[in-house]
Amino acid sequence: MKILLFLILTVSFVSAKAQYIGLYSDKESARVQFALNEIRDVLKVKGFGSVSYSNSESVNWRDDKVSIVLISLNEKVAASYIKKAGIRNAAELKEEGFIIHKTGKEQKTIYVLGYDEAGTM
Repeated sequence: MKILLFLILTVSFVSAKAQYIGLYSDKESARVQFALNEIRDVLKVKGFGSVSYSNSESVNWRDDKVSIVLISLNEKVAASYIKKAGIRNAAELKEEGFIIHKTGKEQKTIYVLGYDEAGTM
């Protein structure tokens, strides 16, 4: 269900002009990588390429490009991502819970914030 909701959001949000989408995630988490592979497969079917980065590689972040960020509250960088995205209800998350948050026109980012790895997945 989460993947379906996410894909609907992605298709409606991603510009037809976008060629590559930055995918940010915890590269150490097998669960999160599973979800990322599902997203990558759908993007490929829709004609989009993707480039994967670790959440700690924020130096690769480009505000003018479309990005998808999968992050868990327990990651060290979570607080800075939550602040940057303006996610206000992160404290309300419970075990296996998640929030899908998209930013405005200029930043073009979709955040999937999970309470834990299961929620992020």
